[in-house]
Amino acid sequence: MKLNKYTISEASEGDLGDIEKFFRDNDLSLKDTKLFRWKYLDNPFGKARIFTIRNDNLEIKGMVAYLPRICVKPNSERFLIMQAVDVFIAPEARGQSLYNKLSRYAVDRLKVPTYGFANKITERIALRAGRKILCSMTSWYFPINIGQILHSSKLKFVGALINFISKMYGYFWLYRGGKQIEIRKISKFRNDFRVKRGYSYFERTADFLNWRFIDNPRQKYDCYEFLCQGEIIGYCVCKIKDAIAEIYDFITSKYERACLRTIIERFRKEKIGYIVFKCVGMNLIRYGFIKGRVYTNITSHNISTKLYFTLCDSDWD
Repeated sequence: MKLNKYTISEASEGDLGDIEKFFRDNDLSLKDTKLFRWKYLDNPFGKARIFTIRNDNLEIKGMVAYLPRICVKPNSERFLIMQAVDVFIAPEARGQSLYNKLSRYAVDRLKVPTYGFANKITERIALRAGRKILCSMTSWYFPINIGQILHSSKLKFVGALINFISKMYGYFWLYRGGKQIEIRKISKFRNDFRVKRGYSYFERTADFLNWRFIDNPRQKYDCYEFLCQGEIIGYCVCKIKDAIAEIYDFITSKYERACLRTIIERFRKEKIGYIVFKCVGMNLIRYGFIKGRVYTNITSHNISTKLYFTLCDSDWD
């Protein structure tokens, strides 16, 4: 597709070297070859489809990539969705509506629904390009040892009191009988998992979870499995920093409350102050989670079904 002095086209494997150079020239995160190839080539659902803008000198001045995901409806019907990632237009090519044209060109050729996690800048660009806001992802909080944030020796008594109140809060919401759940830390996923919420969801195969979390060269995660009488019934993926546990994914086939209780008790022993869980489609109020602000909006093209989202479904670390 020719636009004045620019040409839009879909990249082939022969273009990957030029795309890597584009990342290096603009000091973007994927300038690291290992990270670049992990993200675009190693996804078990398929290789990324990348669309570029080149100038008359054949230099890349803009791009967008789409990662393939398999979506499963509540009736078990499966279909392909592409996730938009890594939108970037070089500074000298901005202000010419090139992204709008690039996005429309890509969507016309993909011929499948698409979605993307948007920051404030990319959201405005995506809406101008004809995408819609599918849903908003909210931050949810659960106190565990809130007193951990009080480091001053003069406030130790207050901190201990707040920790006690946090513990009682957890008992009130989560200790209502139920099964005894075992939790174990894992270094590799061996099971596929389904989401049972009445929402459509993205497949969580063992291969995908290992690619997304275990083999991720950019970030290290803590991964846990939940077991009931020896049966693996779910998992939780977290990133822990500064006494805060951020949940990136949480899936159980049953005993959801008991699994939450189990992971929270583990975090309590590890002196975690609180949990933050950013998601769409999970009723966390009934477990005592406190609703925070909207974290981000998710934009889409041609998606009508309700989807369950966690940070697992983003490319953000």
